[in-house]
Amino acid sequence: MKYTRLSKEQFEELHKEFINFLATQSVTAEEWSNIKANKPELAEQELDTFSDLVWEGVLSKAEYLENISPQHMYLFHLNETNMELIGLKLK
Repeated sequence: MKYTRLSKEQFEELHKEFINFLATQSVTAEEWSNIKANKPELAEQELDTFSDLVWEGVLSKAEYLENISPQHMYLFHLNETNMELIGLKLK
């Protein structure tokens, strides 16, 4: 797994996309129920793979990112070849 797994709320929001993902894997709703019940490790792998695909898509389209804490603020501008950073240390 390359990225963090989507939260339960995120999976609920993306349930149609997850159904399409399973369909591309030739997994029917009945088969998915069977996998969840009888092969939980395989179900976990599918959730992780789907999460990675979602995050890869989101991050490949991102132009701006921020990381803010009580001690610092990092603002990033991304393009295809480089990244620019504005960093502030807060007192």
